[in-house]
Amino acid sequence: MALFAAGAGLMRSFGCIVNDLSDRNIDKKVQRTKNRPLASGRLPVEKALIFALIVGTFSATLLYFLSFEARVLASMGFVLTCLYPLSKRYSGYPQCLLGITFALGVPMAYAMSPSWGDIRGLGLYVCVVLWIIAYDTVYALQDIEDDKKTGVGSLAITLGDTVVMGIGVLYSLFWLGLGLIGYLYHGQAAFFISWVIAGILLVWQVVIVQKKATSRYAFAFQLNQWIGFVVWLGVILTFVRP
Repeated sequence: MALFAAGAGLMRSFGCIVNDLSDRNIDKKVQRTKNRPLASGRLPVEKALIFALIVGTFSATLLYFLSFEARVLASMGFVLTCLYPLSKRYSGYPQCLLGITFALGVPMAYAMSPSWGDIRGLGLYVCVVLWIIAYDTVYALQDIEDDKKTGVGSLAITLGDTVVMGIGVLYSLFWLGLGLIGYLYHGQAAFFISWVIAGILLVWQVVIVQKKATSRYAFAFQLNQWIGFVVWLGVILTFVRP
């Protein structure tokens, strides 16, 4: 768990640096991001590149502790992380690539366990991909007008007037799939209580985004940290034995 926590923190940091480097000239035209260090010019590009190299090197050292299969998946994740900023320029579905990339921690964890190849792991991966696509679409709603002006693609723009319905469908599939995975793993009361709470938070998000208030989109997006927490807690209480 410590290994994966370190890897997640380092790779998320690396991804943010790469994204901000790539988007620095776009971010300065967007109200919400114009004051970011690279966009505003407070942080020189050279220093950001050096820090990306440092973080990337620390991330690479973790490969030593992984199985062969997990190393292959981690390497794929590294490449996809570097490609993600470009997906916003050449497609209207960057959230899909983000979901595929961010969720790779799931098959990597299976690759480090005796459960490698378990079909339930594939199901869990698909569920997490759907969740990420949905919550990043909520996040993209904050910048939808600026993105249209700058030519940045997003699923929020692609779905147009059906974006709320799309988010609702993705969240529903994620939630139902998660419940099915819990059932297949013989989850107990603690897991399903957390699953119900997560469902309530997902519905709350859909209600919030229907109001089309930019100031509320960030709050809706941030609810996902609590969804992750309550599901994690349910898993720990159900499946981890002393």
